[in-house]
Amino acid sequence: MPLVTFCPKNSEIESDLISQMEHLRAVVKTALWNVWEIPVHDAVVNLHKSAFAVEPDEYTADLVVLLETTPNRNLEKRADLLRNTLARALIANSDLYNLSIEIWIRFIPGSWCLVEEGEIKESVEHELNN
Repeated sequence: MPLVTFCPKNSEIESDLISQMEHLRAVVKTALWNVWEIPVHDAVVNLHKSAFAVEPDEYTADLVVLLETTPNRNLEKRADLLRNTLARALIANSDLYNLSIEIWIRFIPGSWCLVEEGEIKESVEHELNN
């Protein structure tokens, strides 16, 4: 399950993104489907409150988009394609063209599960590299 986080550089950019999030969420989920065949319900796309609002580094991009998921050889082979597809889609389908944007796709090993109604519904086991 990919977790996609929009991290704005400051509160002004954050405010602009709030009104666009429904559309941006659809753009990201469409790209995930087109490149990785991830169903809409299997991706989470959120806007995080600006962590940089107090004193951002001057070299921080206006918007950092983090996509994190568990390692998967097939997805990793298409990570660069997804990165480029996301970049083009975000620029073409939103008011983000005037912002500097960094897109990071990260494969983080780990174990996770989804708990609903007191039961584990889905899980991914952590696999150790030999």
